[in-house]
Amino acid sequence: MPDRDPFLPSSPSQQSSFSLKNPAISPRNPASFSYIPAISSLHGDILISRFDLIYRVEFSVRSVWVRFIGPKNRSDIFGFGFLVRFMGSVYRFGLSVLFIGSIMAERSSWMPQGPREDDLLWYQPQHRSLHIYASDEQCERPLFIRRADAFFWKTMREEIYRIPRVIRYIEEMGFGLVSTIGYMEYDHHLLTALAERWRPETHSFHLCIGEATITLEDVEVLLGLRTDGDAVTGRESYPSDGDMPGYLERLLGFVPERDSRTTIRLSSIKDHLIRHRRRVQISEEEALQRARCHVAILLAGCFFPDKSQNKIDLFLLQLLEDPKRCASLSWGSAVLAYTYRALCHASRSGETSANICGLLVQSWAWSRIRKVKPRFGPGYVEPQGAPFAARWSRPLSRTTVTSHVLLAYRDQLSLMTPSQFEWTPYSQHMASLPDGCRQGVNIWRSRTALHFYYVVEAHYPDRVMRQFGCTQFIPPAPLQSADLERLHRQMRSGHPKNWARHHADYVEQWEARARSLVWGITTDEPTTDVDYMPWYLAKTVKFVQDPGHQPPPAGYHGQTDALHALSVELRQL
Repeated sequence: MPDRDPFLPSSPSQQSSFSLKNPAISPRNPASFSYIPAISSLHGDILISRFDLIYRVEFSVRSVWVRFIGPKNRSDIFGFGFLVRFMGSVYRFGLSVLFIGSIMAERSSWMPQGPREDDLLWYQPQHRSLHIYASDEQCERPLFIRRADAFFWKTMREEIYRIPRVIRYIEEMGFGLVSTIGYMEYDHHLLTALAERWRPETHSFHLCIGEATITLEDVEVLLGLRTDGDAVTGRESYPSDGDMPGYLERLLGFVPERDSRTTIRLSSIKDHLIRHRRRVQISEEEALQRARCHVAILLAGCFFPDKSQNKIDLFLLQLLEDPKRCASLSWGSAVLAYTYRALCHASRSGETSANICGLLVQSWAWSRIRKVKPRFGPGYVEPQGAPFAARWSRPLSRTTVTSHVLLAYRDQLSLMTPSQFEWTPYSQHMASLPDGCRQGVNIWRSRTALHFYYVVEAHYPDRVMRQFGCTQFIPPAPLQSADLERLHRQMRSGHPKNWARHHADYVEQWEARARSLVWGITTDEPTTDVDYMPWYLAKTVKFVQDPGHQPPPAGYHGQTDALHALSVELRQL
């Protein structure tokens, strides 16, 4: 069943009065203009995203074309009847433009940001979208996305670092596939626009077409990280100060600099690899130690970045001691939990930076949102034996898409249509992907708790069933505000803690992940239940930036800015 237009009311009686094919709605029927306020009362972006204005232009041009070009006998061209009909069309077209212009001149009073019902998005008073909507400024400054992974991708590319035994140990630890992706330049403006749409209450991006999010499927397919494994949690236990140098020597092959008792400087690990890069005749133990150094940079620099961008917690290094034990862990769910938490923090008003895994979020956006997806450059070759995100680290062409312009990304996300979002982008590529990108397929739909030591975040696949090729119904309620706030207050205090015992109830949820699957009605084309979009539009925030704001004196002017300028000139006339 094809997608029902999400911008239209649900009942057949209402839909008939909104249809552009309905003869009652035309430039010949001034009474039909009454449908415009009804649409704006549902959600103001309808006046921007629908084609009513274009229809009227086409109607007038078609009238001229048929009368002047079509007939063989042109004796009736200047007939009284034609002139009346033509001037009536122009007159009513002008009325519709003036009506829209008069509404635009009222700024945001006709386009409330939402939500109309506040029982779902209870975090809105602290959300950055409210600050942006209420601000007279453009809020053009993007978030700074932290990362420290450039050195890792360089070492995976240069032959001098690619000692076969070292690469073998990286693969044994479970990071062989992700090491083939390559370096990706982050678009901080795109990531900021997505963070503005992120909702901590539902762990999803609230778009005008419905909810979408990064799921366990995305993290495994895009990055090649294992999802169906043991939770990355446990007891923090560290050697004594006297035993610490010897422990680090055995683990890494040298004693790195420490920022504190439990954190190590990444710069010292990088310097160690650079100093010994020409030593290719190494023992098995040295190969394992170098592999741990490489993976440590990947973990702290890309998957779990922090404010310093130059340190790694010792509990992460301890997980790398035994390669087989390391490979059995669900690193994919850990990265997803950390990314969820980082997006929740980035969505707060006043935040200027974010610790999100930009590799995951940006490759997710490029794989699904057609309006921001760059084209592949000349001579592009499909990567073989690599995760899906590897295609986005190849040379790309951005001549047809926006790049590094926050205002443009906001505009595009606000005016998106269902056809501009790819709900199932991997379906045609699954057979060609490595086995490691689809091993966890049996738990991708699990409604469960994701773990990364102190971080626990909920996974809600039932809110994005279209991403699994199913019909989207109204989903169950997420965690209550008190429970979510309690989890978000959990931080590392500097004292060792047994997080597996502290979060025992949530660990049980993860262990029961195979029994917590959500099922839906599979369809050829992802669609929604008739009640979903009216319910969603009442619950969601429709706009991040006020569509009635004054356009900036210079720079990007979106479609809303163009309509605002048109409305001002029309009122002057």
